[in-house]
Amino acid sequence: MVYQTEEKGKRAAELIIADIELNFQNGEKGKRAAELVIADRELAFQNEEKEKRAAELLIADKELIFQNLEKEKRAAELVVANKELTFQNKEKEKRAAELSTANDELKKAKFHIAELNINLERKIIERTSRKRQTKSLNRSLTPFRMIYAHRSGR
Repeated sequence: MVYQTEEKGKRAAELIIADIELNFQNGEKGKRAAELVIADRELAFQNEEKEKRAAELLIADKELIFQNLEKEKRAAELVVANKELTFQNKEKEKRAAELSTANDELKKAKFHIAELNINLERKIIERTSRKRQTKSLNRSLTPFRMIYAHRSGR
């Protein structure tokens, strides 16, 4: 019985040590559980933040798609405007060539008119000169005409 009592004492001491060890492990498990609860809350917060960011990115993506569509429309408008400007530029070049040709013809006409005016002035001068000569000649012939008229009986 002493032996049994000693065995019971040893067994009780082992159980006390095992109990202390279990209490320590339970304390550690409690600490670990608290850490896991904190980590779980942190992960939940991070997931919420990620979901918010994902929603923001979806909105930003939609905005970028809209902006790209607007840019494509504007690019198409600019292509049309560029074609129109090219056409207008060609028309202006044609008009400029027509105006240049008309200007050249006008210069030729002015030159021709100037030549005609010079010829006309020369003819006027010649005619005036002939008239003066004719008048002078007529004056010098007047006495002969009088004599002739007087002799003819006129």
